[in-house]
Amino acid sequence: MTHNVLEAEKSVDRLAVIHKGRLVAEGTPSSLKAADRSQLRLHVMLAPGTDTPALPPWAGPPVRVGNNLVTTIAEADASVGIAWAMALTDAGVAEEYALGAMTLEDAYIRLTSHMSDDGPDEDA
Repeated sequence: MTHNVLEAEKSVDRLAVIHKGRLVAEGTPSSLKAADRSQLRLHVMLAPGTDTPALPPWAGPPVRVGNNLVTTIAEADASVGIAWAMALTDAGVAEEYALGAMTLEDAYIRLTSHMSDDGPDEDA
């Protein structure tokens, strides 16, 4: 058993996602990420003290923790995502960026972010 999502993604055949004592999903790491297959993860490291920049309409909801800004984009928008991140870097708003495949952690956030204590939110 592990609570480390990165460790689980690399070392388990099957896993269960439990949120607030409830089973939310179970399966292989690949099956839990299946809903995210057409999405990419755009991670932008913002310069210290920088406000969160306005996201373009093609970007998914942002998650910001400290100076780390993460959003999702469609695979078809990869080139415009890179151009947007490069423009932020050139303007001094961001220090660096990375574009990659969705992770098991991203799937966990998707699976649990719309959960209330009573189960899935009605609006989700």
